[in-house]
This record gives sequence, structure tokens and C-alpha cells, in this order.
Amino acid sequence: MSGVLATAKLLMASVMIAISGAFRTYIAYLLIGYDVIFSNIAAVFLIIYAIYTFDRIKGGEEDNINRKELTGARKDIAYIICALSFICGILILFLHNLILIVVIPFFAGYFYSKKIVIGKYCFTLKGGMGMKNLVVALTWGVFITGIVMKGHSDPIAVISIFSFLFIKTFINTVMNDFSDVTGDKSAGLMTLPICFGETKTRCLLMRIHILEHVIIAIIMIMGMLEFEIIILVSCFFSGVIYIFFFTTSSINSNTGSIIKNASYQLFYRWEFYVAVGLQTLSKIII
Repeated sequence: MSGVLATAKLLMASVMIAISGAFRTYIAYLLIGYDVIFSNIAAVFLIIYAIYTFDRIKGGEEDNINRKELTGARKDIAYIICALSFICGILILFLHNLILIVVIPFFAGYFYSKKIVIGKYCFTLKGGMGMKNLVVALTWGVFITGIVMKGHSDPIAVISIFSFLFIKTFINTVMNDFSDVTGDKSAGLMTLPICFGETKTRCLLMRIHILEHVIIAIIMIMGMLEFEIIILVSCFFSGVIYIFFFTTSSINSNTGSIIKNASYQLFYRWEFYVAVGLQTLSKIII
């Protein structure tokens, strides 16, 4: 029974990340003012789910500490689910002439989960000093921007959408590093919270968070992006709250008070759901 439970947890571990990626894609469509293509959003969900679950399956030394609940999971079943999810995502994008964009997350996901050996040197994309965060943010930033911005020729709009996705993803990955400090230290991974300390990393995240939202607001006012002020304000305040309150190595969403857990889920885990929900509600009311 423990193996069944571990397998279920392994298969469910990346669902929320994939849903978050789908909501980011939806928000990108809204910001650019294009008609939302829900099949493309589904493809983003399927591909993100496959790649993150594949990384969970491969695991690493740090995962033996950070994710003990996955011990004993049926990896063969998880591999089949990953393959099916990835193939379905590829087929959807193929039908929309977007098959080449899949190359980016495919290779990034593959090498992210493996050590790269070049002659005498061996390194991994999970390496220190923010390398992992940059790789993940660049991968999903380029991937989602490429899908949403297909056929769009305005360079400012393209750069704006990419920068928004890149910065939000970068911050989210660093946020995860705070809760994985113990396992990452044991595995010798020098993440930003370990390298710079919690206070300096928190200040870095807050600065780039505020700067990015100010820039996007200016671009909206200039008319180069849709004036989705509710989404921007919602994401801004959610980010300020979770960066200020939840950037400590002691944070664990499964422990602590009900209020703390609810706040963690609402402002961090559900940031994009809340933004889309408020934007949808405003459209109904108006």
C-alpha cells in the first residue's frame, strides 16, 4: 500500500506546477490581447507536467532528503504517464505549427536531470549560484512566449511578455530553494539562499519583483500591452507578500498555523489562479 501511495504522490507532485504554467500562458494571452487558444494552454500543461515528473523520477541526492514521501514509488508507471503526457502535448503543438518550440523544454529537461560530461569536466544544470533558477526561468520563459507570441512582430511586446514570465519563474524557483535548504546543502548544491543567505536573497527577489512590475505597468500605460491592471496589481501584491513572509528555510506549507498555511497557498501557490479569478470576476461585474 505504501508503494501505491508513493506512486500516487509522485504522479501528483507536478500537477500544481503544470497548472501554474497553464495559467501563466493564459495570462500571457491576456496581456498581449490575443484570442486565447485553450488547446495550446493544454499542451503547455501536459509538457510541463511530463518534464517535471520526469525530473522527480530521476531524483537526486537532495531528493532523498527533501522528498522522502516518494520513496518506493513505481517509476515504470510514472515513466509511461510522462511519455503519454509529453506525446499528447507535442501532437497539440504540431497541429498549430509549433512543434519546433518543444525542442527547448525537451533538451533543457533532459540535461537538467542528468550530469553533463565534457572531457574531464562534469557539471549539472542544477549547479549553484542561481544556475538552476536561470535555466528553468529561461526555458519556460522562451517556451511560453514562443507559443503565445507566434506571428507577433512587435519586439517590445515580445520582450515584455518574456521578461514577465522569466522574472516570475525565476522568483518561484528561488522560493522553492528556501524550503529545500537542508537537502541541497547535503547534496552540495549551492543555491542562492545557501550562497548569499536568506536576507540578501530576499532583498534581491524583492527588488527584481518590484522593478519588473513597474516596467510592465509603464508598458501597459504606453499601450504596448493590454491594460490588465487587475492581473498586474494582484501578482504584484501576492509577490510582495510571499517574498517578505515566506523566504525562510524554516517555511513548510504543511506545518504551522492554519492562517499561515492558507496565506502560503493563497499568495504563493495560487498567485496566478487568484489573479485570473479576480480579472474574470471584474469582467462579470463590469
